[in-house]
Amino acid sequence: MNTQVTPMKMMRPKLMVAPFVVALFGIGNVASAVTIVDWLQLAPGATPSSFSLTDDGGGAVVSGSLSTAPGEGIPFPGYPSMATLTASGWSTPPAFSDSMAGVPQVSLVNVRVVPQSGAANYQIEMTVPANVELILVVGGLYASDAGSTNSVITTAMTDSGSGVFELVEMIGWSNGVKVDTQALTWNESLSTLSTVPGSEGESGYALFRISPLVGENPRLLLSVPEGLGSGVGDEISFGVAVPVPEPSVHLLLAATAMLGCLRRRR
Repeated sequence: MNTQVTPMKMMRPKLMVAPFVVALFGIGNVASAVTIVDWLQLAPGATPSSFSLTDDGGGAVVSGSLSTAPGEGIPFPGYPSMATLTASGWSTPPAFSDSMAGVPQVSLVNVRVVPQSGAANYQIEMTVPANVELILVVGGLYASDAGSTNSVITTAMTDSGSGVFELVEMIGWSNGVKVDTQALTWNESLSTLSTVPGSEGESGYALFRISPLVGENPRLLLSVPEGLGSGVGDEISFGVAVPVPEPSVHLLLAATAMLGCLRRRR
């Protein structure tokens, strides 16, 4: 499978509050279309064998490493590295907005592996929080007639189970210099993201929701068994985010009720 009392004079003060209640619900409905998330940042000092992703407060949320199959790849010097997809570059507005920037800006981690004998073969493994929904973005896969990053296999698991990937959208990004707009395909049954034969250049980005991982040792794996086998190496980009809770509707209603009481006392 590939793929929301009849008005009376003595109650008059309540009528003054009604427009405010409607406004609050209106704002809630608009905000619900976009999920506010904290895109995790690559911490300084990252190496292939050990890197961490931190939240807006600077706390480490995810720890990870890059490994290569023996004789099938060497991490490129200077990687992993950090990058940012600015809000203005999206072909269409994504469903997620950054909690700090206030716009759909996305923080990425780039990894690059130089092939040794044929296609590059490598894997990114990350330890992630349990019992929390995660947002994952993957893209920047290269494809051409001369070679390509054939696919990225995505896995979310614990020692006792696995998570479910829900594809939210696939969208392109470009700033006029970096152009990541080529198509991708998602095979849900194989949990595999692939480039499209005949493409030329870097792919756009796929954004996923990952169901909360329940159990010991929660982790997220991105495996590239057949990366680009020539040139300066095979490179992919990924990012991880955690949703930021929005104000509860109940709190908004409580605030509205309090305002109504204050007005009645005047």
